[in-house]
Amino acid sequence: MQRDGEVQQKNAQLQEHTGQPAQGVEPNHAGTSTQTERQLAVERQKAEEYLDLLRQTQADFVNYRRRISQEQTEERTKAQLAVLTRRWGRRNGQRCLKGRSYMLLGPAMS
Repeated sequence: MQRDGEVQQKNAQLQEHTGQPAQGVEPNHAGTSTQTERQLAVERQKAEEYLDLLRQTQADFVNYRRRISQEQTEERTKAQLAVLTRRWGRRNGQRCLKGRSYMLLGPAMS
């Protein structure tokens, strides 16, 4: 019974101070609020870690795609040189490939 009186007194003080009716404020909620804030901080830290991991994964994927594209281009060039060398000899094949590889074989093989 004494506790109910304390709660009503706190509610009345809050109403006077804020100008709005208090909604069931109990004295022991302060500890719960602190606990909730700690839990929120832990969850925010986890979210930051996940975001960092996501950003790193995205960067790794971009680098992977770039590396694979470069390797494909290099392999395509080697294959073109082999074809041209067999067809026209090493010296003429290299000359053709050097000046016009993209125009000769690049788009068709892409």
